[in-house]
Amino acid sequence: MAGTRALCFRSAAVSARQVAQLQQCRRQPRPSVAAAAAASGGAPADPAEERMRAAAAFAADTFVRDEITIGLGTGQPVNALIEEVASRLSAGKLRAVRAVPASDVAAAEAALHGVPLTTLEEAGGRLDFFFEAADELSNDAEGSLAFMIGCAQQPTQPQLHRARALAAAATTNVVLADATAVVPRLGGSLPVAVEWPQEEAWEDSGELLDDIFLGDAELWRRSTEEGVGPRGGDAPYVSPEGHALIDIRFYEGLKLLGEDADYGSIAREIESVEGVVAHGLMANVAAAAVVATAAGPRLVWRGEQLAAGAGRGGSLGEA
Repeated sequence: MAGTRALCFRSAAVSARQVAQLQQCRRQPRPSVAAAAAASGGAPADPAEERMRAAAAFAADTFVRDEITIGLGTGQPVNALIEEVASRLSAGKLRAVRAVPASDVAAAEAALHGVPLTTLEEAGGRLDFFFEAADELSNDAEGSLAFMIGCAQQPTQPQLHRARALAAAATTNVVLADATAVVPRLGGSLPVAVEWPQEEAWEDSGELLDDIFLGDAELWRRSTEEGVGPRGGDAPYVSPEGHALIDIRFYEGLKLLGEDADYGSIAREIESVEGVVAHGLMANVAAAAVVATAAGPRLVWRGEQLAAGAGRGGSLGEA
């Protein structure tokens, strides 16, 4: 990828402040499924959370075993898996599982629940599995799984370069998603991280990206402020690594030259731009997807078709 530096990060160190922030959000204990059902007259208090937990348990049953090293992405589906793995480690049902987090948020979540952390360097540069959460999930034309990450700016900005480094280091990539994230065609806002060596230098990469997606999308630089214009306002976001984030805001689904090009081609066009460090389009990466549906977890392997969920029409989320 153009402009990419060799990555050897040590992400296992988690500050007390990060753990305290998560603890603050969790001061009220979560009720058990039975307690929630009793309090609501027999219906679970949060069906979406319960199906996410069921999918996490299924993913742990299917993929997680003793003495492996896993990568942890960012998002609620991965948080549910972290809780499941932590519970099994505590109960002695799993042993010697280590985790490499793909973000500070994932590191703090794992540390809070007691999942042992390590670094990619200490793991010898290889992972057995990398679990990532999809903002949107779909099939490519030939059935390959494709998904997007880092689309949301809250609670924190994405660390795309770290997620992609772990995906490249994993023997097997597994994407976790709620049924509402499954769509016929990926779309919306696709984040791209670009080098920012000096003021306004991000514009060079931005102009090249704008040329590629002319007529299909518009580009907005991410900001630390709300409601600002496409240039990021007075406080544009710059990551600790010195990366600016540009959102490619597609008018419809992801397109290239006005066509529904395969996701791999779109990814390669983005990666050809000088200064691009990473992006949120994960094409031809995942070997399998675990989708949380109302009817229970669904395992989809590469080459199998996903049914469109409730994200942009469809019935998978209501199955």
